Amino acid sequence: MNTRITFALLLLIGFWPALSYGQKTDTIVMVNGNIITGDLKKIVYGQLSYSVEGMNTISIDEVDISSIKSKKQFEIKLTNDSIYYGSFDTARLKQMTYIVMDSVRKLINMRELVEVYPIKSNFWLRTSGNFSLGYNLTKSNKNMSFVSSGDLTHRKKKSFFELQWNNNLVWYVDTLNSSSNQAALTWQRTIKKEWSGGLAFGYDQNSELGVQARYGITLSIIRDFIYNSWNRLSAGAGFDGTEEWDYGESGSSEYIAGMLTLAWKVYHFKEPKISVTSNITYLPYINDKRNRVNINLAPNLSVYGNNLKVGFSLYYNYDSAPPSDKYSTTDYGLNLTFSYSFH
Repeated sequence: MNTRITFALLLLIGFWPALSYGQKTDTIVMVNGNIITGDLKKIVYGQLSYSVEGMNTISIDEVDISSIKSKKQFEIKLTNDSIYYGSFDTARLKQMTYIVMDSVRKLINMRELVEVYPIKSNFWLRTSGNFSLGYNLTKSNKNMSFVSSGDLTHRKKKSFFELQWNNNLVWYVDTLNSSSNQAALTWQRTIKKEWSGGLAFGYDQNSELGVQARYGITLSIIRDFIYNSWNRLSAGAGFDGTEEWDYGESGSSEYIAGMLTLAWKVYHFKEPKISVTSNITYLPYINDKRNRVNINLAPNLSVYGNNLKVGFSLYYNYDSAPPSDKYSTTDYGLNLTFSYSFH
């Protein structure tokens, strides 16, 4: 046999699983009776991400879908916090579909689907992200601020990794007046239904509060109280250990604090498409008479599909015991932001 032909056949055999998985053979039956064939990427917050031949990935509102058929394997989370691993098959009833697990078929309402992620997709398809840039006034109408933020999330079976960062720079005329930078790498794993465990490594710098650098590790337990197609309300509790350097100080200080957090995300998936992300974290120190509070609020309006958004970013940080009297106990800002998200 010709060497080139043999080599081509070997390549075809080696890549056949990946090629077959990438074939657009998933079927979406719409409420109006239309049928769309493509590649189901994921379902989250009432939105189905779908790749259609000759088009970019599109988003379909979950309420407009009657049923799904796909032979691929998915991790499927329902509104009652149950998690299943299986494929989909269409049902004759409107807005109903089957979850197929080996020889077992479970009939569910489409509105019960909270999260759907393919199990055997490649690294890139299991990764999603969001990037934001903003410019506005912060704390004083004489100060100009520039903010950039983002997050990258990579999902695995029952767990995910998330990298988040946030940078705020404030100028007075031509002089850098203050800066605030945060970054965190988080790992979270589902323990049982609505319960998850989390581990996070973080970095924080805030010239307004007198913190030159703060490195920390947080261990927490998280519970979902509400998780459906339009909102998620969760709370967490744990411990936070940090090592901190202040401006003007030669050494570092170590602290241990408790951690209580509340997070709420609301998503309106009918036009206009609006999402609001908010969280508040309270840290009472165990080995010091000190406590900190961090609040974040970010409403966004989709202006082009679900990828391009415009909104506001509001943050408020409180520290009851800054390094000295020359530093403030609070730092806050409001910025107009433009965001782009993928997957």
